[in-house]
Amino acid sequence: MAELLFRYPYVLNGLYFLPILLFLAFRHIARNAKLLPIIDGRPAKLRNFFQAIFAITAAASFIVALAEPFGVDKFKKPVWKGEVVDFVIDLSLSQNANDVKPSRLEVSKMAIFEAADVFNKEGITTLCLAFFTVNFNRLLECTPDIDNFKSIVQRLDTALAGNMGGTNLSAAIPADYGMIRAEVIPKNSRITLFLITDGGKEMSRDKLTGAVIASEPDWKEDELQKKAAELSKSGVRVIPIGIGGTKPAPVIVDGETYYTLLDEKIIKKIALWSGSPERYFIVRDGADFGKWISNQILMNREVDYYRDESKETDLWRYPLLLGIFLASVAFGALGVVRKLVVW
Repeated sequence: MAELLFRYPYVLNGLYFLPILLFLAFRHIARNAKLLPIIDGRPAKLRNFFQAIFAITAAASFIVALAEPFGVDKFKKPVWKGEVVDFVIDLSLSQNANDVKPSRLEVSKMAIFEAADVFNKEGITTLCLAFFTVNFNRLLECTPDIDNFKSIVQRLDTALAGNMGGTNLSAAIPADYGMIRAEVIPKNSRITLFLITDGGKEMSRDKLTGAVIASEPDWKEDELQKKAAELSKSGVRVIPIGIGGTKPAPVIVDGETYYTLLDEKIIKKIALWSGSPERYFIVRDGADFGKWISNQILMNREVDYYRDESKETDLWRYPLLLGIFLASVAFGALGVVRKLVVW
């Protein structure tokens, strides 16, 4: 809905004098005998009649321009529900593997930086950070301080977790969202959990036979399924992200060489248990991880309510240009247009 307004409406009072000027101009043209000779078979007063019309209209345009007209467009602006983004990162030693360059952990950190900058520009500033190995550790409760968040992400290292080699995926599911909702984040905010892990699929090579032996997982699948499903039902979006290459990658643990391989199957299962089988991501070299993270938030935001907004557009240029054009015609600056008007 558009509305026309004027910043200086009192200037428009000058328009009231224009009919008087128009009347005086016509009377002058009709009474002045010098204006009556025939020119090319047409009375000169016809030419002067149009000249007066253009001059008066030009004056009116200048007056309107001086009043500085502007348009006001009214519209409904969506106000998005609060968004809380929680990053839970696997800090087991397998994250030092460099099957994605420069390492699994460094790629994760760079993607989080990229996503955090996008969130900050879009007004999504409530970010949380945690890590896990065999236990869950909350590093940073949800905060609007983006710089502090990024500085803590920068310091992430497997040493924070004691350089442990085990991975308990059941420990990756946070249990503190009840407290976070009650005490930390804005009411009615939606929480999205990005779980970044390689899935904990680890192998070693038998020193005698050289055979590769896959280690048993440090977690139970049915327990992980239950936790993921319950968290999803509570309103938290769980988005698993698998990071790693397609082949086993070496990693050093206590001087021994082990091998780690991304377990894509468990990543897809977590997505399935969380209610959206297609909502997961596999990070390999060349994948735009950070952009994908930000898109998952920005493209799926929910409207909380609509707020009345207005936008002003200056319109004074249009009557000013019209006035200049008409004045040019009236006073002979545009001779060609003037001849066309006469005929």
